[in-house]
Amino acid sequence: RDKAHGIGTLKFQSGSVYFGQIVANSIHGRGIMHYAAVMFETVTGSMVSLTAEAHNVIEGDFYEGHFKNDERHGWGIMKYAGGDRGVFEGEWANNKRHGTGTLKLPDGFRGKAFHPPLTGKWKDGQLIEFGQKDNGKKFGEKDSGNVTVAR
Repeated sequence: RDKAHGIGTLKFQSGSVYFGQIVANSIHGRGIMHYAAVMFETVTGSMVSLTAEAHNVIEGDFYEGHFKNDERHGWGIMKYAGGDRGVFEGEWANNKRHGTGTLKLPDGFRGKAFHPPLTGKWKDGQLIEFGQKDNGKKFGEKDSGNVTVAR
């Protein structure tokens, strides 16, 4: 049986829809994924099974960016459903925030009136170095440069 290759649309049983590059029946390359209610899904053929835990998404989340082997990988933007969990723009690896990126949380999140964007270096979904240097030096380097918070 031939495997899908090129640009196309994949519709999942849960209602999730992907449009973008497909390589050997896998979501791979640049594309857009609109997540529906993903609790547990088995897709016929050679497509990967999806679970909410593996993808860390809820109904209405929207991702545009790069994928590798059915996972968010490379640069992309995740707009979380309802706007109550914010927007992340940056690098991804294995479906997790990984590399340089910014998480913009909505005002009122967890009871705070204002949240400055969290810009920095991420590893396995966690912010490990906060801020960005205004002198172009890498995170963690010692220098006299100021650390600024994106607004």
